[in-house]
Amino acid sequence: MLDKVRPDGVVIASPNKLHTSTALACIERGIPVLVEKPIADSMAEAISIAEASRSSGVPVLVGHHRRYNPLMRRAQEFIREGGIGQMVAIVAFSLRRKHDAYYDAPWKREPGGGPLLINGIHEIDNLRMLCGEIESLQCATANNTRGYPVEDTIAATLKFVNGTLGTLTISDAVQAPWAWELTAREEPEFAWESQNSCMVCGTEASIAIPSLEHWRNEKAAAAATLVCADGFTSSRPTRCAKSCCISRVSFAARNRPLCLPKKAAARWPAYWPWIARPAPANGSASTISTTKEKYE
Repeated sequence: MLDKVRPDGVVIASPNKLHTSTALACIERGIPVLVEKPIADSMAEAISIAEASRSSGVPVLVGHHRRYNPLMRRAQEFIREGGIGQMVAIVAFSLRRKHDAYYDAPWKREPGGGPLLINGIHEIDNLRMLCGEIESLQCATANNTRGYPVEDTIAATLKFVNGTLGTLTISDAVQAPWAWELTAREEPEFAWESQNSCMVCGTEASIAIPSLEHWRNEKAAAAATLVCADGFTSSRPTRCAKSCCISRVSFAARNRPLCLPKKAAARWPAYWPWIARPAPANGSASTISTTKEKYE
């Protein structure tokens, strides 16, 4: 078919075990490829696709679409700008229940079709986007809940090149709301839950994703203050007047609104205001100030 049709590009959305053979056939014919995640069922097959693309110059892109989500991009930007200080730890989840009919397709019950490569591969890409490359990991899997040959639950510990330590827990056999699909409002078929599926913790602050809620320990002042995502504070928030921004709040102290371009966040038109906890009456103890960004 490829020789007859000669397409300008190919989107590979077949069962995982067919990704490698289809991708290599396209690359051999000079046809650019967008391959659905995971790129392959094994490391050896993934490397073969990467090497074929590199040697031939034929573009290959893996469908890790979350890298283009404005929530992930804003979190990455905040971390890179030093918003959490030195990164120390990250905790990520993908915990929810898939209905039994999901597994009617036989290939989803076999190795390569379970939550590790179907869902977990997205979480791993999120971790790499936020923390950088992975140096080492240990992982345990179980299938005693559903009883299929493929895993239904995974627990992993990771060490990143930058020294950050992380944990990743995945299961599609539990009643829980802590999964990207249920928290990010990316997919309208899922009911939205006001929860998070990832927390990145640093020496100066921590950030939860996808809510983009920040936690920072601040010395209590005589009056309540607001701590913005750029690290500046103000006791009197004002509305952002920039036409390019959907932010509802800026900070008069430095006039530095937290901007998120409209074109990048058109699907989240509303914006929750910043929230801070009032300081103790004596103004002597440390308190935790919270900032929230939320997209409706």
